[in-house]
Amino acid sequence: MTSLRILDVSSNQLTGSISSSPLVHLTSIEELMLSNNHFQIPISLEPLFNHSRLKIFYADNNELNAEITQSHSLIAPNFQLNSLSLSSDYGDGFIFPKFLYHQHDLALVDLSHIKMNGEFPTWLLENNTKLETLFLVNDSLTGPFRLPIHSHRWLEFLDISNNNFRCHIPVEIGDILPSLKFFNISMNALDGSIPSSFGNMNFLRVLDLSNNQLTGEIPEHLAVGCVNLESLALSNNSLEGHMFSRNFNLTNLEWLQLGGNRFVGEIPQSLSKCSSLEGLYLNNNSLSGNVNVPSSPANTLFNLSQNSRRFTSSISHSHLLNLHGICKEYAKEFARNMPRICEEYAAYLNSTNMTLLLIFL
Repeated sequence: MTSLRILDVSSNQLTGSISSSPLVHLTSIEELMLSNNHFQIPISLEPLFNHSRLKIFYADNNELNAEITQSHSLIAPNFQLNSLSLSSDYGDGFIFPKFLYHQHDLALVDLSHIKMNGEFPTWLLENNTKLETLFLVNDSLTGPFRLPIHSHRWLEFLDISNNNFRCHIPVEIGDILPSLKFFNISMNALDGSIPSSFGNMNFLRVLDLSNNQLTGEIPEHLAVGCVNLESLALSNNSLEGHMFSRNFNLTNLEWLQLGGNRFVGEIPQSLSKCSSLEGLYLNNNSLSGNVNVPSSPANTLFNLSQNSRRFTSSISHSHLLNLHGICKEYAKEFARNMPRICEEYAAYLNSTNMTLLLIFL
């Protein structure tokens, strides 16, 4: 098997340390998939340093080990990876593996749930100018969220949710990362206002800033410039003022989640332009007025609870009768089954297309 180029043994019950396995000698390998097993894998990947042809390494859901020697930090691996995925619930207290500092061709990196210590790896973006996907979910990252100095036009998917960032969102984010399609920085401790430069992200389809400590109003430039936005989640912050200004161009919205803020005034009639709206969450605000719902499918969910209860509605009786599901634990359900709004992201997560069941309280 000395000429083996592709090996996929994922989703089995295989065990053992790759450091003492035959994999060490398969130096011709280009794509190695070990996900969903019980392998012991050093996060340094030092046993694979001589695999000069290795481009793809997927080893999610295995047992990660700390660096096996101190010498690895001084040695550059012979490989230049294109895709790396080491997401695992078995890690805790790691640091970013040093071999990553020697990588310059990465397009995809997923190091989620490893509980790594440290700050956001700005250097990873600077060293890999064609990086398209970066997932660092639930990694205990702290400190400021610093961006590269120069624009990074290849990055499309960035998920750094459920970390410990305590800072402002960089005001220049829309100029530095203009090609983002998916951005999730929810469940951190972000403060300050929402940068208006988000409006420069013309390709953005999913934006989740929920469960932070953001203040101020929704920038008008965001509501005008993000013309392809399909999911906007800003719930559980301290945002205030009116929901949207008169200038509103988010007509492709399918999911709007603004609950748990301090919005006041009437619900804007501009929401009637959102003909594909499937989920509207405005609970726990101080809103009033007419809920002008577009001609939406029967499984659309509206949550307007804990407002001032001064609503009238254009929702038809037949629309309510056709609701075929109620999900009171909608937040948990959404977390488990993110709607397939961004097809590329959903395909990567191997998620299934689900029908949203929504509730009017």
